[in-house]
Amino acid sequence: AQLGIGVFSSLQTQRDYYETQASLAVTLDDFYNGQFKREWQGENPAASSRDLADSARYGRERWKYLNDVVRRSMAQVMLDTALTPCREFVNERAPEVAAKIDERDTKRADFDSYRRRFAALEKANKQETPQGTAMRGKRDRARDQFEQSNVEVKELLETAKLERDKVLEDSAVAVAACQLELMYMTANYLQETVSALPPQKAQQIDAVRLRIRAIVNEGGPTIEGEKVGTLTKAFNLATGKAL
Repeated sequence: AQLGIGVFSSLQTQRDYYETQASLAVTLDDFYNGQFKREWQGENPAASSRDLADSARYGRERWKYLNDVVRRSMAQVMLDTALTPCREFVNERAPEVAAKIDERDTKRADFDSYRRRFAALEKANKQETPQGTAMRGKRDRARDQFEQSNVEVKELLETAKLERDKVLEDSAVAVAACQLELMYMTANYLQETVSALPPQKAQQIDAVRLRIRAIVNEGGPTIEGEKVGTLTKAFNLATGKAL
């Protein structure tokens, strides 16, 4: 059940992430080609907005494809190969095992009841009476039924455990493969997007990537409390939550 919940949560998170990135690409395209584009008198000689216009449109198309086609294709495969088998085991096989255990427990309770009642007759020295003979027969039949049911439960538990292990293993492999292919295809399409930027931006792109790798090599960023507060304030200003 936990694996199924995790797969479902992962799919939701990936959907939110790709939809957000696709929306961001739309916003950038709007600034260069759409509703936010503004024509000004003169031109900033340091800007290259005309060169970036085509790149922004290309990035928008790439992220739309990644979200609408690539991510959804991965999600379909993950549903079929990871989430669905988990759900089927939890919703079908597990209740079958639980029902068999309940049946065994009921037979054990019957056996215990007849055993106690026959023991009481023995204590009263009435085991050879018609009542005692009848109770002995009920006790023995209940015992045989319980023992048979107990054997069946043990066999079912062993079989179910092997089935569960296979479901877990197959699902874990499927999740890893789906994640790999999604990230691989995303990286390829993003490489195409970056490659479509103007050639004069190559040095800037390399600088940003090298900076990320330098921080990674240092073990990641150290965010102090003061910096966190500053980042939160900047985020609130950018999103309109604060003035």
